[in-house]
Amino acid sequence: MVKTNNPILAEFPERILNGISDERRRELERVTAPADFLKKLQELASSSQPIWAFGFPRSGSSWFGKYFISEFFDNVYKEPFKLFQASGQQESEEKLNIGTSKEADRPVIQQKLGLTEIPLGRLILAVHDEFWFYHHLDSIIAPHLVELFPESQFMFWCRDLRDMVDSFSDPVVDHWPHTSFPFLGEELDERFLNAVIRVISWSKQHLAAIKKFKRHIYWSRYENFTANFVENGEELLDWFNLDYKQETLKRQEEKFDARHGMWEDWEPWQVGIFYHTEANQFNNLLGYGKGEPDAEYVWQRPFPEDKIPPKDEIQGLVNEIQQAARKKD
Repeated sequence: MVKTNNPILAEFPERILNGISDERRRELERVTAPADFLKKLQELASSSQPIWAFGFPRSGSSWFGKYFISEFFDNVYKEPFKLFQASGQQESEEKLNIGTSKEADRPVIQQKLGLTEIPLGRLILAVHDEFWFYHHLDSIIAPHLVELFPESQFMFWCRDLRDMVDSFSDPVVDHWPHTSFPFLGEELDERFLNAVIRVISWSKQHLAAIKKFKRHIYWSRYENFTANFVENGEELLDWFNLDYKQETLKRQEEKFDARHGMWEDWEPWQVGIFYHTEANQFNNLLGYGKGEPDAEYVWQRPFPEDKIPPKDEIQGLVNEIQQAARKKD
């Protein structure tokens, strides 16, 4: 925790206050009443200029947050998500205590600020003039972020959903999710089906948020950095008015290594499950799989027609997989 005589400010994790301006810190030091402190946070938040980057799990977002944008932006908050959680996820262990009981402090603070879904951890980011934060955004959180931080900008990070499903259903050692994670199922067919279901759910959440904030959202695809790293890096940094040097981009390009087209090794049943669900529709909407069969880049190519089984055959397979899973439970 931070060294300070202010009992409220003392509850802030030190990593949050590192990097804020001396002027803002002095302002907070002078405020000791909880109600006044909340008003000060709101005031600071209204003049902050945060960038909220959001996207799919297994989309290359860890590389983006840890190794790319951190080179060009001072205040970047990224994995592990011990302090900041998306709505519906487990509460953070680190809390801002302003006089209420430990169990009730978060709801009370949110009530005073007129918020219902935004996690408390993001409120204290208001102490920064600007910051960049990567998280899993949904359409419930987004309006509250704009309400609290009216100068917010957003970035949507995506990847070919077929490769994302492959990463989840057939995980690589030392990658998340861990190969021993049981949450998708024990057998490949069950893991694959559940991965597709989750990708559909995430797509609906993200696209709902994009529709609300499309005027100030920058849309970036993981694959674009493979196609032309420097050009896409420049475009992204220019959009957010971030300073950079060409040599830094070149250095990042040399380190960049991405996998694409894992879905080309799928069996027909896997192709069928993805193709005959909303997953394929969302993937096309995101700009993937809409090119010719011999397109230059693998993410532009659609599924080969001879690998797509009939829909009724796939529906029968899905029913079998789900029935087998229920028997295990």
